[in-house]
Amino acid sequence: WSQKRISQQLGVSPATLQRLVRRHFDSTPQQMVIAIRMHHARRLLQQSDYPLSVIAREVGYSDAFIFSAAFKRFHGNSPAHFRHSADS
Repeated sequence: WSQKRISQQLGVSPATLQRLVRRHFDSTPQQMVIAIRMHHARRLLQQSDYPLSVIAREVGYSDAFIFSAAFKRFHGNSPAHFRHSADS
């Protein structure tokens, strides 16, 4: 989900995409992509028992360790901790 590809799909330039996203969402396209991925990952952690490697691939990460680090940066705790606390 690169900014270039998203802008091509929408028929706008990358600069226009950047400007529109900033204006309407006070964010960057990349920050929005990360947020979408992390919210999807959170839902998968809550509603499934898929291993982290499967969830990582499902939300666009090729490596479970990179996914776990990104999830922790975004949500403040690890996917395993999140899943455990969601089960309680």
